[in-house]
Amino acid sequence: MNTSRKVGLGAVLGILFTMFSFWLGISVALAEAPPEGARLGLPNTDTDRCETLIQIQNVGTATTGAVLVLFGDAGPCAPQATGPIAIKCTGLMKPGSAWTFTSASFNPGAKSAILYSTGAILSASGAALDPPGLSLSDVCETFYQTAFNDFQWRKLDAQYQAGTLLTAQGDRLIRFQPLAVVVDRRCPGNNTLFVDSNEAYTGITKSQTGQFDTTFGGYMYYTPLVFARKGDASQGQDFNSLINVQNLGSGCANVVLWFQSQNDCLRYKIGDIPALAPGQTYTFNPNTVVGPGFQGSAWIRSSTPLGIVVDNVGRDMMMSYVGVPAEVAAHNQTAGQFTYGSPVNYAPLIYREYNGWSAGIQVQNLNSHLPARVRVYFFDQSGDIITSLLDWICPRGSQTFFLPTINNLPGNYVGYARIESQQWFAAGDPLTEVPNILSIVNLIRYADASMSNTLEATTYNALPEQQAFDFQVGTVPLTYTLAYPILAKGFQGINSEISIVNLNPNPGFTDYAAILYDQNGAISSFCGKLGSRQVDYIDISTWGAIPANFMGSLVIIPKSTTQAGGYALAGVEVERIGRILTAPDIQGDESKAFTAIPILTNFIPESLLANCQLY
Repeated sequence: MNTSRKVGLGAVLGILFTMFSFWLGISVALAEAPPEGARLGLPNTDTDRCETLIQIQNVGTATTGAVLVLFGDAGPCAPQATGPIAIKCTGLMKPGSAWTFTSASFNPGAKSAILYSTGAILSASGAALDPPGLSLSDVCETFYQTAFNDFQWRKLDAQYQAGTLLTAQGDRLIRFQPLAVVVDRRCPGNNTLFVDSNEAYTGITKSQTGQFDTTFGGYMYYTPLVFARKGDASQGQDFNSLINVQNLGSGCANVVLWFQSQNDCLRYKIGDIPALAPGQTYTFNPNTVVGPGFQGSAWIRSSTPLGIVVDNVGRDMMMSYVGVPAEVAAHNQTAGQFTYGSPVNYAPLIYREYNGWSAGIQVQNLNSHLPARVRVYFFDQSGDIITSLLDWICPRGSQTFFLPTINNLPGNYVGYARIESQQWFAAGDPLTEVPNILSIVNLIRYADASMSNTLEATTYNALPEQQAFDFQVGTVPLTYTLAYPILAKGFQGINSEISIVNLNPNPGFTDYAAILYDQNGAISSFCGKLGSRQVDYIDISTWGAIPANFMGSLVIIPKSTTQAGGYALAGVEVERIGRILTAPDIQGDESKAFTAIPILTNFIPESLLANCQLY
């Protein structure tokens, strides 16, 4: 997405504000326009119903803090809007380290949030100043004054996004640092008393809110998998979706949801959210629009940018993923084409058929008028093909590609998948264009081959090429470091497992360094080597070098490679609650997962990487 015009405007406005302030004799600091990841939407915190843990990692190059602005139930828009109901501030976080907010720190009724980086104060030469906490305390105090004041908060939010936020700290520069955020939720099961379901999602960045369509108006988003009483309702085991829609814009939002049943290419059913105040989340139930037995997708139009998280709930399980912005064609935009999808998607982790696991890839066609022909390749841990599937997807529709539960195939128990939208033709017609696609990954474990009794499940967003690897061409050079904001070994019952996959299909090896952080900075590192298409799966509970009850964060950075095309690492983290991977199953859904977050900054000191070399 081209943001140079916005950045330039922010800089001009900032200079004008600074000149005006000096004319009045006021000492100010000028903030640059915040980068990707400095302001993030959290559409569902649900602190009344669930135990919520928010883990915030600093993935910038300087020490920073963060401000969490919390919102309550969806209510009227301005002038009656309530605005934020509470403001929470972190302490200082060094690059790579993380800060934890638990349920005990939230106000009752907090349903959604927006997270802001407080940034680092820099001198004229660009060096960080000491103490760095001046920016944290000042920005925190500024936001704190907006509690229960919608007008004041929206003005401050607009200044923050434009890069004109002013603070009384001298004529120095505030550079906002990017953050990586994971929201963990532990909620009651929908079917059985005293049984929990767990899931996680990552914070929504600016690029994930999409781009305004200047021709057709508004913003648009896709949610590939939506249920409404799907399954055996007589046994209380049907699946339902809850679509959490957060207004991340500056004005009141009018939201329309278009539901499309799987394999039905023509007929839609429509729901709406007539008025949604900035910052607030409305939870839409598809059962109010579509009939029972519905499985399909939705595309969502809005007058303002949105953040969307879908919770698929059923059988005492919860599976959550983030909605993805629609693409905008170049002829509709003065700023050029925008797309979050791509012709190839990657699922960095699947659990094999072994031990009752089923992997389902839900793929949505982003093209509004052409069917997509999609082939999904399932790979084992060594990069060999298990099987491949080929099917059609309706325009704007979705389809499931399913690796079923069987126990008679050899091989390791993890792998990954590659999802390809392919060019096609019909007799007498020319070749079509290749529609872009987006995908989510559902991992469900069953107690038996009949698939009637589920044990655990999780969902995560697959990666488009621009965040992973440009297939058959080469890596995207900006995607450099993988962030895992939470890494736990027995902390509050959480045990982390991480996957790292080398997506580069070319022969050779890639070495990587992993830097481990506690909440005060880097504490250790380890090295790894992956061949072409190999998956490394690490169960942290088995690593004696990491102490019990550890809570921290992790970054993975490629160090060197012999592969043509360059670096192509991706990953997923799975958190298991109440048990470790090798322990017997416990009642409830104890698994949750999220995609490792690709970030653009390289903040790792070379001294920490020197011991990871090819050999």
